[in-house]
Amino acid sequence: MQVVVATEDKRMLNGHFALARYFLFYDITAQGCALVREVAFTPKDDGAVSKVSGKRPFCIDERIEAIRGADLLFISGIGGPIADKVLAAKVYPIEMNAPESIETSLEKLQALMKGKQPLWLQRVLKRDFLFEGN
Repeated sequence: MQVVVATEDKRMLNGHFALARYFLFYDITAQGCALVREVAFTPKDDGAVSKVSGKRPFCIDERIEAIRGADLLFISGIGGPIADKVLAAKVYPIEMNAPESIETSLEKLQALMKGKQPLWLQRVLKRDFLFEGN
């Protein structure tokens, strides 16, 4: 399964979908995970500024295209209409409320894969024909 992590610093899961500087892509199984690629974003230069963070937002369509083909998206925040676009791209968004290390987040996902899986994870794994879990 491929997991995308939105991050500001490449260490923590702390990126909002529209504002994160990096998307890190991991291939993950119940036994391990590996970073397979990263995408860096540069802000739009149109003068727009986020009301919440004061940062300049990035092009949403560019971000949707970047995650296309992944299974899960770990973010610190995402708006409802954009979450709908992510789901339409067949990527399941997981919003984390508090920043946590990427390693910890991926370890928690691996633990879920090994045990009794929540319904959302079962649905994602059914699309991944290489997964041989419970």
